[in-house]
Amino acid sequence: MQPQRKTGLPRRNIKQGRNGTSGTSQPQPVRATLQVDQIVRFAITAALSGQQVTDAELMDLLVVATAATTTTQLAAALKIRAVELWVDPVAGGSFASLEDLSTGSIGGPSRIISDTTLGVTRPAHIMWKPKPGSQQFMWLSPAQVATKSWFELNTSGKGYIDLHLSWLLQDGETPVSGGSVSAATVGQIYIRALDSGTGSTLIIPVSFPTIS
Repeated sequence: MQPQRKTGLPRRNIKQGRNGTSGTSQPQPVRATLQVDQIVRFAITAALSGQQVTDAELMDLLVVATAATTTTQLAAALKIRAVELWVDPVAGGSFASLEDLSTGSIGGPSRIISDTTLGVTRPAHIMWKPKPGSQQFMWLSPAQVATKSWFELNTSGKGYIDLHLSWLLQDGETPVSGGSVSAATVGQIYIRALDSGTGSTLIIPVSFPTIS
């Protein structure tokens, strides 16, 4: 009998089925829903004063152009995991604040999270997560959009926002039209400004194709 040649690979015992095949007799359950977990970074191009972000603007973040002036939303639902905000340090100090507005909430009154610096050595910085039971904690779908403000931003100047979110992509749902745009390339996927519902956008996506 020839001795077995060592291959250096670990031995693995494979359970054999009744019909001589390996593995399980049935396919394992898999999740067919397409979910994208993403951190989207936005640049704040000027100081924000009472800038409110609405549910409509959030649902309209991820779109595909269907014509030069029209888009379709790609997400069937979204969920905000966290918002992180930095504001550039300047002489005399800088500040940042986020208020999670309680309109339509079942989680109690709104909260304000803020940070203030006293010099030029570090940026003002805050991290916010939705409160369980609040409207911001739930999944948002187009049918629930009522142009409610989800949170309000105030900054002393320029900075950056990281939006930690999950998207459930369209999977047989009726397509929902996005906001009107201009000079779009048909078929191009865009991430719109976080304040796309305003006349002059100040919170612009970084490193993503965007359109106004």
